[in-house]
Amino acid sequence: MPKFSQQIIERAQTEPLKLILPEGTDPRVLIAAANILQFKIASEVILLGDPKTLNEKAKMHGLNITNATIIDYANDKPKLEEFAHQYYELRKHKGMTEEQAVKEMTDDVFFGAKMLENGMGDAMVSGSYSPTSKTLRAAIFFGKPKIKTISGAMVMEVANRMLGSQGRLVFADCAVVPLPTAEQLADIAISSADTARRLLHVKPRVAMLSFSTYGSASSPDTERVVEALNIIGRYWPAADILYWCLCSPICTVIKTVF
Repeated sequence: MPKFSQQIIERAQTEPLKLILPEGTDPRVLIAAANILQFKIASEVILLGDPKTLNEKAKMHGLNITNATIIDYANDKPKLEEFAHQYYELRKHKGMTEEQAVKEMTDDVFFGAKMLENGMGDAMVSGSYSPTSKTLRAAIFFGKPKIKTISGAMVMEVANRMLGSQGRLVFADCAVVPLPTAEQLADIAISSADTARRLLHVKPRVAMLSFSTYGSASSPDTERVVEALNIIGRYWPAADILYWCLCSPICTVIKTVF
């Protein structure tokens, strides 16, 4: 079976979409853009930044970004004003001023997210040098997420194909909510299951990881997991199983029977 990353690339090549890449001055972003263009992973690659600067950096690193669309967003006054006004209307009830809206919209991540909201792209990738908090704020303000708790997830692929879905597992939350409540844990579990369904094409099974194995220990932390299990239990079979037990049926039997 092809690696997960290769399968994702092949799926993107089958139905290529417009991709927005802010942070275009980062060489890693330019390398990614060149690869995406070369292998036709997106129908259009939109880089945000000064065209001269980006082209010079690309040339310096031996990269071909000739077919990329480069938008000099910082000098596009009509579009900046349009986006800033829309942003102001969205946030004025929170006390935002028009000056603040203009200032924030000059940020490439916010500008890219606003492009996405206005249908000028299908997807955006950011975070190469921007704080996670900025990327999340832009996604929340303009992406209009339909979920209550924003979280992060990672797809892990291991050599043992008996684990997860052919060796692929979704782990969350690895980056966003440091100390989730029981309700947030349940939200994260539900979102992660949906991620597994969409990316891995499987019927998800959810395990809540803690240092308690089927109630072997009790503390405020494990009680939060138990409460979260009660919230999500009607959707998927779940257990507050240790990761090692999750990956080792023998370990699970030993710990629960003895």
